[in-house]
Amino acid sequence: IIGGHRPMYTSSSGIWGNLNGTMFREHFGGSIEPLLVQHRVDVALWGHVHNYERTCPVRNGMCGDPALPVHLVIGSGGMFLHPFDPQPYAFSVKKRKTFGYA
Repeated sequence: IIGGHRPMYTSSSGIWGNLNGTMFREHFGGSIEPLLVQHRVDVALWGHVHNYERTCPVRNGMCGDPALPVHLVIGSGGMFLHPFDPQPYAFSVKKRKTFGYA
């Protein structure tokens, strides 16, 4: 299990001024994601985005082998809830715009 602040995968819109946090995933994720796969990380827990979202086992934005990490955005506490992009994303299997705790 690994934890971090800004998620590699989210279908929330407008969080960093670019859709889906793609800039973050391309820069940080490009360095970290291969390590998650190499060291067989099962779950990655993230905050920053105020909602809940779970991915499929994912790498490079694509669902794959069940041995790949599942990413969970668990930032459902705190300030206002962030909206989701209306466009569906293959990596997103569950999302909730609700307050909660993890």
